[in-house]
Amino acid sequence: MLINAQTGQLSPYTWLFWADEGGVVNMVSYLSNSTSFLEFQNILNTQQRPTRSWDGHTTKESAYFNAMFTWAQRSILGFPILGNIRERHYGMYSFVPNVRSHFDYGTWLGIDYPAFSDAMTQTQTGAPLVGRFTPPNIPDIVISTHPVHIAPHALAVPLCALDVLDENVLRGLFEKVLLLKTDTSGVWHPTYSQDPFGFEVVASPYMNVSNYPGADDGRYIFETLGNAYTALSIYEGLQRYSTRPSRTFGYFARQVPGYADKVTQMLNYAYQDVR
Repeated sequence: MLINAQTGQLSPYTWLFWADEGGVVNMVSYLSNSTSFLEFQNILNTQQRPTRSWDGHTTKESAYFNAMFTWAQRSILGFPILGNIRERHYGMYSFVPNVRSHFDYGTWLGIDYPAFSDAMTQTQTGAPLVGRFTPPNIPDIVISTHPVHIAPHALAVPLCALDVLDENVLRGLFEKVLLLKTDTSGVWHPTYSQDPFGFEVVASPYMNVSNYPGADDGRYIFETLGNAYTALSIYEGLQRYSTRPSRTFGYFARQVPGYADKVTQMLNYAYQDVR
């Protein structure tokens, strides 16, 4: 993750723009007055990724690794999904097309659960379950090998954009979650007993694999991070979807003095040509 998006050269900055942790850290640093706007610009300029397309889906500032969990972070920070034309770049031109591409990618691979995300606590033959390229991506690499594991929380993260997802995608998400909950592999734990409540951190990408063994650590492994993304994504989506004024993450972020003005300033710089 040290490659400059524009030049292909190693960058002095170690994280990506907007969709990943580094872009969020850069935003928080500026919002909290820990860095100057010039420093924000310098970091962003080496992080920002170009627009990419795949199978009819075009995603703005596409992440290097399009793991689904990273797309929730801007929402949790309070970054607007809807609003003026620049704000819509995140929700309508980045997040939503990426969700659609995940579904089509799963169909292209021939798997049942297109839940592509990182499972950072797990390994397969000693290698961390991170960094799978999912389209659209930066170097135009589309992995055609079928994944051995998927991360169920990736099916909940798109609900951050609940109110702007089209009906087909939304129906598809719910159908996949319901299938996974009744799957004979047993990765869903509906009650609290000796195991935590919810999905295990990894699952089979295929339906009803009753002998699914899990990753290196085996079965009945739960990840707090995955559960947090599930809960926070659903919270944000439902709050915005509500017909009455609700306290979204954006509401809380706007309580920070100067937040709205700085977000506008960042958007105006990042999207100088909104066309």
